[in-house]
Amino acid sequence: MKVFVTIKQKNLTTSEEQTLCESVCEMTQTKESFEFTYHEEKPYDGTVKISGNSFSCQIHRTAENTSILKFSSQQKTKGRIQSAYGEFEVDIYTHVYHKKENILAIEYDILNGSEVLEKFRMMAKFKKLV
Repeated sequence: MKVFVTIKQKNLTTSEEQTLCESVCEMTQTKESFEFTYHEEKPYDGTVKISGNSFSCQIHRTAENTSILKFSSQQKTKGRIQSAYGEFEVDIYTHVYHKKENILAIEYDILNGSEVLEKFRMMAKFKKLV
């Protein structure tokens, strides 16, 4: 189905906000899972695929750097980032993961050991197109 997707992210550490997506996307959604892909505008100029279910999701971003981040509420997970400098893992702690029919909300920390490097909130809203 075609949906209009708006994705906003706020860096809770710096209070910087940005719109990651405002576009029409093809979304596959069942009772158990969802998946959609969008293209980031410049300066990022990448492709992002978000897939998951009501308990967790994975964000796979392909651009200058490639990253795979996994989110599951109240869980510490590992993400992978591949750049010109090589591949490395990041620890992610997800405080909130909330998926309903028309919304996806994730609040998470990027960790270095037990130290919080940055805190983020991402909100995606979906509007089904007729």
